Formats: sequence, C-alpha cells, structure tokens
Amino acid sequence: MQEVSPATHMPGPAGAADVYDSGRVAWVTDGDTFRLESGERIRIAGIDAPETHRDQARCAGEIVLGLKAKERATALLAGRELTFRRVGRSDKRTVATVVLDGHDLGTEWCRSALRRGGRAVGRSQTRAAAHPDLGFDRG
Repeated sequence: MQEVSPATHMPGPAGAADVYDSGRVAWVTDGDTFRLESGERIRIAGIDAPETHRDQARCAGEIVLGLKAKERATALLAGRELTFRRVGRSDKRTVATVVLDGHDLGTEWCRSALRRGGRAVGRSQTRAAAHPDLGFDRG
C-alpha cells in the first residue's frame, strides 16, 4: 500500500502547502461519500462508486451494487478517525484525498480492483470499479 506522510503540511503545486485535516466519520452516505461529525460531506477523490438512488443509477443492477458498496464502506469507515486533504468540490460535497491507517484510500481501492481484474478509473470520470470488496466490481 502507498504510505502517506502523517505530516499536516505537504508541498503542493507551485510551492503551495497542501493541508491535511482530520475528522471522525459520522455516517456513510454511499460507496464514495461520507459525512464527518463536523457535518462536512466528503467525496473520496479518484473513485466513483455505483449509485444507490433510482434517479441517479443507470439500471437496477447499479443500485444493487451501490447498496453493497455502501454496506462495505460503512463497515470500513463508520466511526473511524481519518485524515483528508481537500482537492475540490462536487455537488455540494468536498472532494478529498482520504487517508486511513496511513494509506490513500482511493488509490488503494483502485489498485486492489486492478489486481483482482476489476475496472478502475481515476478522478471519477465515469462510474467504474474502484474496489471489488466494496461492491464497486461492475465487470
């Protein structure tokens, strides 16, 4: 797994400092979004889990996979303290690189999917596999 420095400041583009913050997960919204106890909604950068809502999903199968992704993400993240670096905004959510137990969560989920023969895409460009163990395996 890719280790991420526990430092609160890391060099960013053009000499700017990237600030890492931390928070405790209050609940998981779906396979790629959660809410912190502070109320901030975080979308994990680099992955795009299947949708769980009928108006957003492309088919019933996507909803099934989305609910599985949410269940497994909840088992992994609920109540956990994690570190994150804000990288943007999407649909009233903070998009962030998320670090759990010293590892970049989005990167590791994508690598795991590729090792297991799943599909993965970066930057959430399309809905795709990010981690078979989280129900993102849409083969």
